[in-house]
Amino acid sequence: MGCCSPFNAASGTAVVDPTRHVNFTNGMILGADDYSQEFAYHAARDQWISREALGYGTLCGLAVDVEADGARGPRVRVSAGSAVAPSGQFIGVGREQCGSLNAWLADRETAAKVTALAAGLSPPTAIDLTLYLVLSYSDCAVAPVPIPGEPCRSAEELMQPSRIADDYVLNFSFTPPPMAELDALRSEEHTSELQSQFRISYAVFC
Repeated sequence: MGCCSPFNAASGTAVVDPTRHVNFTNGMILGADDYSQEFAYHAARDQWISREALGYGTLCGLAVDVEADGARGPRVRVSAGSAVAPSGQFIGVGREQCGSLNAWLADRETAAKVTALAAGLSPPTAIDLTLYLVLSYSDCAVAPVPIPGEPCRSAEELMQPSRIADDYVLNFSFTPPPMAELDALRSEEHTSELQSQFRISYAVFC
């Protein structure tokens, strides 16, 4: 599950410092590194504010339901919504997402992990799995435009993405991402006994 983009996320070559912004001065020659630095400064401040002042978690929507999908087995449905990751990144899921549990478990890599988890069990075909539905921030490069350059370039070098779009990844996982704040709250409220009542946990952010 997740938003799809025809391009992979592009990463800049310059190292940016989130504590500095550009001192725009008349006569100063600006390059791509300067604009990347200015964006990094403002983006880092937004994340800092949301992380320290607001915390993280679901802002709206992102309701999770498990429904029968005929011969395909159970299907997990996640409504549109938004959230803040522990990093401070805002995550927007613009439309409803669906994922088949059986299809995910049948994947070769997933099946190998299940086999490893079931090793040594008796009988080996019976295993209780705790699955996490993990939502995380991502970005992707879009809107390709032609750029000048040397002759005899490859087709990939003729075009470069002109925009970086906010994106997300929504997937199943056997292991939860680190959540130090949430773990501390659960420990204080003595909710560890309640966790054992659920085999599948939802709405985990990274």
